[in-house]
Amino acid sequence: MRKTHIMYGANLSYTLLNRYLDEALNANLIRQNHDGYYKITSKGISFLNTYDSYIKKKEQVKEKIMEMNNKKSELQHLLSPQDI
Repeated sequence: MRKTHIMYGANLSYTLLNRYLDEALNANLIRQNHDGYYKITSKGISFLNTYDSYIKKKEQVKEKIMEMNNKKSELQHLLSPQDI
């Protein structure tokens, strides 16, 4: 992809685009061809796959924490004095 296409597709300002592209280039996640096109590297693909897995696991943990907090509330309710 060319820089302009990336900028519009990601809805980024030119300044932010350049910063992100520089970071991705320095990390070898993408490379730039001699004709100005950017292409993802195998390291970039691996990064995206790992990031996707991380986000899914993070959501699972978040859901588990909510479940545990609900159980904690249930236990606290059961320990509270009840009307007879």
